[in-house]
Amino acid sequence: MRMLLLAILLVPNLAFAQGHSIADPQTGCKIALLGAPSKTMTISWAGACVKGFTHGRGVLRHFHEGKPSGVYEGDMVAGWATGRGVWTSEGYRYEGGWRRGYRHG
Repeated sequence: MRMLLLAILLVPNLAFAQGHSIADPQTGCKIALLGAPSKTMTISWAGACVKGFTHGRGVLRHFHEGKPSGVYEGDMVAGWATGRGVWTSEGYRYEGGWRRGYRHG
């Protein structure tokens, strides 16, 4: 059982292994994605960039065909929304916990 748990913990993150990310064209800082980004999606990131990925507290803006489509303000860890944050998009708002890009809590 311990060996199985150790093997699971050592398996690389598949999203990163497949290169699913999108970069802010201004800073080059990337966010991680579970799937390939759409051709019309762009982002901007105001915050720290560690090893090429968003990390720490900041503001992430999403755009679809150049138009604002959502804003995340909160914690990022290695390109993922992780920790506390607020997502707003077209009248929708979620404030709370995040884990690897998903609402958590």
